[in-house]
Amino acid sequence: NPEPVAVFTLPSHKHLKYKKLIEKIIKEIPKDSELISKSHSSYRICHDFDQHIFEEFESLSDLQEDIHTVLLSYLRKTGYLCDQMVINDAWANMDEKNSTLGFHYHTNSYLSGTYYVNFDKENHTPLGYANDRLTANRFSPGMEIQQNENKPTIYNQKLISLPIKEGSILIWKSHLTHGFTQPNKEGNRLTLSFNAMPKKCR
Repeated sequence: NPEPVAVFTLPSHKHLKYKKLIEKIIKEIPKDSELISKSHSSYRICHDFDQHIFEEFESLSDLQEDIHTVLLSYLRKTGYLCDQMVINDAWANMDEKNSTLGFHYHTNSYLSGTYYVNFDKENHTPLGYANDRLTANRFSPGMEIQQNENKPTIYNQKLISLPIKEGSILIWKSHLTHGFTQPNKEGNRLTLSFNAMPKKCR
């Protein structure tokens, strides 16, 4: 039962355009704005249930359209028919030095994703996905055998990460548990996350 997780990379000229726009929004938004929420060493913009970064900032409409295209591509590549997705939730994340992200999954959506706006693989931590195929991660009775620590595979690792870089858009099924516990070595890890669902369902 493999779970498809995809990495799409925006053309450089588009990424640089969107990065500049998002950094401008973060710089100009008042620190006491209702659009900002702070948790430990991380900031979220438009993270409340009644907020949506694409609705608040029309300058990001081209990025919204590119994400919509990527979502449809993911579905088609994995064998599904869909002509329109609704991005029902979107927000920006600014993670400072030593920040982490507790493992969680998203509800009320079918696909989730993260756009890596500012990311340095030497100093910033990528998302990881908990391997729910391991019996150690299940609550029901099961049987375990010793893992071969000299041969790591996608089947015996507790945590799986994909190679991403700045400008990448990561897409996955919303029910997958994800996060990162290795603290960022440096700050200014900037991402834009979103949830989406098909316009029509069977």
